[in-house]
Amino acid sequence: MTTHCTLALNTAHAVAVHCVVKAKKPELI
Repeated sequence: MTTHCTLALNTAHAVAVHCVVKAKKPELI
């Protein structure tokens, strides 16, 4: 359960970072 929750949080964090980078530097995506 803990591993699953951690994985979900890591995935959400990665998606959030990707969106921020995409918003700030659209030319890189």
